[in-house]
Amino acid sequence: MIITCPKCEFSRDVPDEKIPKTATRATCPKCGYKFEFRKLDKLENKVEIREEIKRDVSKEEKENIWEQLEDLGAKAEAQKKDDKQKDSSSTKHKEVQSDSIPWENLDKYGFFPGFFLTLKKVMFSPVDFFSNMKFKGYGKPLVFYLLLAEIQAVFVFLWQMMLGSAIIQQQEEALVGMLGYSTFGSLFILIFYPIILSLFLFVGAGINHFLLLIFRAGNSGFEGTYRAIAYASAPMILSIIPVIGQFIGGIWTFVVTFMAYKHVHKTTYGRVFMALVVTPIVLVLGVIFFLNQMKF
Repeated sequence: MIITCPKCEFSRDVPDEKIPKTATRATCPKCGYKFEFRKLDKLENKVEIREEIKRDVSKEEKENIWEQLEDLGAKAEAQKKDDKQKDSSSTKHKEVQSDSIPWENLDKYGFFPGFFLTLKKVMFSPVDFFSNMKFKGYGKPLVFYLLLAEIQAVFVFLWQMMLGSAIIQQQEEALVGMLGYSTFGSLFILIFYPIILSLFLFVGAGINHFLLLIFRAGNSGFEGTYRAIAYASAPMILSIIPVIGQFIGGIWTFVVTFMAYKHVHKTTYGRVFMALVVTPIVLVLGVIFFLNQMKF
């Protein structure tokens, strides 16, 4: 069929099989004018239009089906990615929990990074640290505790050498509070105190655990109390600062110790307070009262 534009008279011979049966209008490729190039019988036109509509609808449905399948595929891929991300985050969380104490994973962190990361976590994230703490024995907490005290003793000795005896006397008095015995010079402390300190740690943990058991707050056993004391001493690293370091470190250690007992033993602050504050005060007052009665 020859189709001619009535406006610009552009003509083109189009094969009949390429012309849709229901098509009656064309657009001139030259001038863009739209015109009617033939008329169809009304009945034939209606039938063919219906068939054409059915074909179009069927085609659209097929396209929609493919689109739906593509959407389902895309959603499945997105779900897989989300699942992978969740699994990855879960794995990372488990790794964080299993490595909650860098000092006990020195093969991964190294000696000094593991030590200082443990100090940082205890001092600034005690809840997370003690809530996720795994029980892996007594050795590494003891070494951590001794290393802290060793560093403290070294700085005490250095301050004595550089600043004289006035400041160091205050430091040694503070050391008595931490180590639980009298000192006879910084050099003596540096060399001989680890054994005494180890005994102090075990005895102190035993006494504290006994008091916790009285108030049903020692749910994780003696090892939990022992590890809590050992790692909660991390703020004592501040004792390397002359004069004020021991004071700040002591208060910080006291607070962290309370938090450690609470989260290690999965108990309440009230029970910990009754065990470690109220009971010793009552015992001390009882001893004082008894001694006063003995005088009379």
